[in-house]
Amino acid sequence: MNGPMLGRVKNPPVRVGKGTPTQPNGHFARPGTGPAGETCKTCAHRVRRELRSGRVFQKCGKTKARWTGGRGSDIRVTDAACAGWEKDEA
Repeated sequence: MNGPMLGRVKNPPVRVGKGTPTQPNGHFARPGTGPAGETCKTCAHRVRRELRSGRVFQKCGKTKARWTGGRGSDIRVTDAACAGWEKDEA
């Protein structure tokens, strides 16, 4: 085993947990605790963050202090309204 492979790991260890998909969990309160028939899409606190690449991420304005650069602080606009829901006047 002389040559360029000497001292190198042939099969590097696999990182468990890295790159696994994260579920959106950026709600102010548990979805479904708000008014019946309303969703995050109709809430005044919904924020659309659009990147230069054109990708859009939905966030809850009431949880701005907890926003990250990842999917974990996103919300799904189709989720039932939470206890922090307020009518969107726009």
